[in-house]
Amino acid sequence: MIKIILLFILNILFIFNLVSQEKYSTNSRRALKKYHEAVKYFNVIDKYKALELAEKAIKIDENFVEAYLLIANIHHANKEYELVIDAYLSSIEINPDLYPSSYKFLAEAYVKLRQYDEAFENLEIYLSYEIKNEINKFRAKKELIRCKFASKAIKNPVLFDPQNLGENVNTKYDDYWPSITADEKTLVTTVRIPNNDSRNINSTQEDFFVSFKINEIWTPTTNVGKPLNTFDNEGAQSISSDGKLMYFTACNRPDGKGSCDIYFSERVSNRWQKPVNIGYPINTPSFESQPTISSDGKTLYFSSNRIGGMGEADIWKSELKKNGKWGNPINLGDSINTEKKEMSPFIHPDNETLYFSSEGLVGMGGFDLFIARKNKKNKFEKVKNLGYPINTEENEMGIVVNAKGDLAYFGSDRSNGMGKDIYSFKLYEEIKPNEITYMKGIVFDADTKLPLKAKFELINLETEEIIIESETDKNNGDFLVCLPTNKYYALNVSKNGYLFYSESFSPKKGYLTYKKNIPKLNPDININIYGHTDNVGSDEHNRILSQNRAKAVYDYLISNYIESYRLDYDGFGAEKPIATNETEEGRALNRRTVFETVE
Repeated sequence: MIKIILLFILNILFIFNLVSQEKYSTNSRRALKKYHEAVKYFNVIDKYKALELAEKAIKIDENFVEAYLLIANIHHANKEYELVIDAYLSSIEINPDLYPSSYKFLAEAYVKLRQYDEAFENLEIYLSYEIKNEINKFRAKKELIRCKFASKAIKNPVLFDPQNLGENVNTKYDDYWPSITADEKTLVTTVRIPNNDSRNINSTQEDFFVSFKINEIWTPTTNVGKPLNTFDNEGAQSISSDGKLMYFTACNRPDGKGSCDIYFSERVSNRWQKPVNIGYPINTPSFESQPTISSDGKTLYFSSNRIGGMGEADIWKSELKKNGKWGNPINLGDSINTEKKEMSPFIHPDNETLYFSSEGLVGMGGFDLFIARKNKKNKFEKVKNLGYPINTEENEMGIVVNAKGDLAYFGSDRSNGMGKDIYSFKLYEEIKPNEITYMKGIVFDADTKLPLKAKFELINLETEEIIIESETDKNNGDFLVCLPTNKYYALNVSKNGYLFYSESFSPKKGYLTYKKNIPKLNPDININIYGHTDNVGSDEHNRILSQNRAKAVYDYLISNYIESYRLDYDGFGAEKPIATNETEEGRALNRRTVFETVE
């Protein structure tokens, strides 16, 4: 709506400038009278009467340049771009130097028809004139670059075959803004449905709908319901990797800090709880929207027009502090943000690949989708346009990518859909994120078989870095974490009153599932911890790796208040296999941490 209004205002201003001038390209009073009448009708949005009168003016004087320009504006308002081009070409043929801005407007019409080479040529002509307005000159130069990019992109299309997710996911209403869990079992969408609340002046509202994948088939989507959904708008959601937290946007609420704020809700016993305003310093009197949460839950990215930004709307991030509060948001900088709008960020579960929409970076037009990757300094760089036909001259926003990194989901209004629908498409190699997998686990009591809320941590055994520290679900004892593949990890699980559990592993493609029981702890025992590896790598490497495994467990137990005098550890490398090292299954068994209890 904003774009349409702005275009219309620009058209009227252009006409007004023509009307206000004292000299015209015609001396015919009859032609001028018809022209002025046409302008009046155009300004009251009677385009058909305006066109009729402008054409009569040209019949009186076929060299009446301003009348052709008015006709071009009328056809532009009707989105009849071929006729816009005809009108501008006619005016230029009469007097090519009378209105240099005609070349700029002619270029805009060519862009609408994806004729970027012709648009480029006319922009070059426009820039060859002396342009006193520096803003117009800057915009024309930027549009010239965009036309060059778009022309090349159309001639070199990327692989793109969008597939409609079908009537189980898509409703008869507009469906958009998908978000999906790491295991691709839960898909949440924003749906614009009729609003039957007499207290609400809007005829529609945005609600969350959810579908579940069972036996590789999506169940019929259903309204998430209260308390997540209200009679107002809720949208632009981001569901956590494990599906237990949702961050979303809501506007004009009584507890809001500004026009639009970010809220979150926790899913407990399969029920979403009452949403909570995430509060300051993320929410301000400005506009905060379109959150996306990292897979470890420690970083929230969002779009905002808050003070201190670089343009009309920027992408920011906030880090979760150890006290459970969010830190001051940090602007992602000029590698991502421009003087225009950057929106709809999505951080992939690898926590290193960001997808987002930009109106200011060079693209096909409107909002284009881009990818950026973190460098060694933890800054996003190497920004890349996803290419045509993923991007078009329309607005592309709201893309998410599965944890596996090969499939994207997005909302689009296409001819084979039921309005705006959810689609998926396979990513070509250059825009794939880092390869990761996920691990699901359930912790329960060895005797009662009841689920346990327990602490767990994952350690990178090669760097000794703690990747994740968290707790299992208090209701069903489960957890889900995302991990890069082809690295060695230690999983440590502990709970007061229970024997400590540890296991080392190296995830490959696919995912891992653990169901582990924990025996109750005897307070009088001492524990020897022994690390082992398979035979891949040198003896020295395996010895160090096995010692790191054992030490990681040792350190974790001490940090959880187990006295150090009760613990001892050592690593044996590949010296003591319990299975063959000739198969992957055997090697997996040999990569282990063993506990020996001594009473």
